[in-house]
Amino acid sequence: MKKEFDVSILKPVCIDEEIINSSKIREYLKNGDIEKVNRFLGRNFSFKGKVITGNSRGKNLGFPTANLSLFGNLIISDGVYGSWIKYGENFYKGALSIGKCPTFKEDERKIEVHIIGFDRIIYGEIIEVYPIFKIREQKKFENIEKLKESIRKDVELIEENLTYPF
Repeated sequence: MKKEFDVSILKPVCIDEEIINSSKIREYLKNGDIEKVNRFLGRNFSFKGKVITGNSRGKNLGFPTANLSLFGNLIISDGVYGSWIKYGENFYKGALSIGKCPTFKEDERKIEVHIIGFDRIIYGEIIEVYPIFKIREQKKFENIEKLKESIRKDVELIEENLTYPF
C-alpha cells in the first residue's frame, strides 16, 4: 500500500548564531548556564519535587529550606540560583541550592530551596522550581558565620534582581 505525504524541510532555529537543540540545552543545564537554557527553550525551565524532611540545618542558620525529592533526574550544575518557587497557585522568590553542602562535609547531593518570606510547614507538598539565574558555585566556608553572611547576600541579590512576571 502506497501512502502519499508531503515533506517540508525547515531551517534550524538559531539564537546567537547557535542552532537550538535538546543536546545543547542539556549541556547548558549541566554547566549551570540557566539563562541560556531559558532563552533556548523560549520559556523558563522548571522542575517539580516533593518537600521532604531534612536535618533542619537551614532553619538553625536562620534560612529554613524545603528539601526536595525530585520526580525524575535533574542534571543541572551544582550551585546557588535565584529562582521562582510555585506553591499552589502562588509564586515566591527563592534561593535554590544544589550540591553536597561542602561546609558541612556532606557526601549526599541535595536540592533545597529557601523560600523568601515564607513560613509555612509544607512537608509532603509538591512545589515547582523555576531557576532564573545562577548566583555562585557551591563552596566551603571557613565557618558558619561566613556561610550565613553569604546566604544573606544571596537573598539580597535575589530580592533585588528577580522580577515578576518571569
